[in-house]
Amino acid sequence: MWADTRETIFAPLESWYLNAYDKPPAFHLLVENFGVHAVLTKVAKTRFQPDWGSGGGAGTFVDIYSEFTTPEEWALVAWDDYSVLFLKRSETGPGGESRPVASHAPIISQHEFKVLRPNLPHNNYPVFVEQTPELTALYKEDLQRCQRHMPNDGFW
Repeated sequence: MWADTRETIFAPLESWYLNAYDKPPAFHLLVENFGVHAVLTKVAKTRFQPDWGSGGGAGTFVDIYSEFTTPEEWALVAWDDYSVLFLKRSETGPGGESRPVASHAPIISQHEFKVLRPNLPHNNYPVFVEQTPELTALYKEDLQRCQRHMPNDGFW
């Protein structure tokens, strides 16, 4: 697991460490070098990307997490007011094959949020993202999961 949000860390690693918070390639290198399977980090700020071609009135919210923890590789399984927890879906086996992280599979199947993100407005999907029946079903599942596990979260 990699989790440390202190501003003061061991001096020789400081630039690498800070880059991992700011640049996805540095984060991916850290994950690979240390075999990270879980990431507990602070909730990212909400970021809106205006569409200046339309006069600045349109745009979309940016899911910063997907730049660091791609949905194919990572699952968002929990958050609170301060932190988020992502679990890695697969690891490299002794023969070089990709295999599920056995201890993560049951947690991911029960707790993964596939549409909701704590740093995005709760109505980001129905308002800013093109709706599909599949995404709508996942959105409803996420809302139900959130209501069950985090009834005081503010999505209500």
